Amino acid sequence: MPWKVALEMNYVLKVGAQALIASHQTFPIHEAPWDFWRFAEGAFQGLLNRATGFEIVRCNSGLPCTILPLGTEKSTVGILGQPAFMGISVVARKTAEARSDLQWNVSTEEILTTQYPLR
Repeated sequence: MPWKVALEMNYVLKVGAQALIASHQTFPIHEAPWDFWRFAEGAFQGLLNRATGFEIVRCNSGLPCTILPLGTEKSTVGILGQPAFMGISVVARKTAEARSDLQWNVSTEEILTTQYPLR
């Protein structure tokens, strides 16, 4: 629940503090069933913005790769050989408190039936 993380980061950071977040964009499924999210610059803009009390200082993609679809579905036509990135990082600065109407009062236990790591 990355939106909860953005709000929690805002809660624990002082105004002016910076956060570094590194994640994946294109990468094989791993740690299933706990592989939930893929990130791009737009995702971080949606999470770290004026409403959540942040500004993005810098966002960079890295670990270049090439897309090689193995299926023949229409949705994969034209992406063979397209450039992609396996990683992304963002530096964000807290500029203000998050809007008080932004909430997600749902516990992990309410929506997931597995534990991580799997036993």
